[in-house]
Amino acid sequence: MKQSLMLILERARTIMHNALTHAINETALPAYLIEGILLDLLAEVRAQKAAEFSAEYEEALKLYEETLKLIHPPEPSEQDQTVQERTPTESEE
Repeated sequence: MKQSLMLILERARTIMHNALTHAINETALPAYLIEGILLDLLAEVRAQKAAEFSAEYEEALKLYEETLKLIHPPEPSEQDQTVQERTPTESEE
């Protein structure tokens, strides 16, 4: 059975909170040092989020461009038409 997103998020939060509490108890570091570690971890999460968004955007853009090509195939450019006009036919050879 699928879990709701709310339950998944709450479970993840609980796991992270327990890990943080364990790390604080194990190291006995003061809060101002823990804060620096958390800020560094948050920066890593934000960088990962940006990378994920970027990858998703690139994939969506690629799909969009492929869909446009199917709906509206590109017309030959003037340069392509000029090349076709200059190509000798069998009778000219």
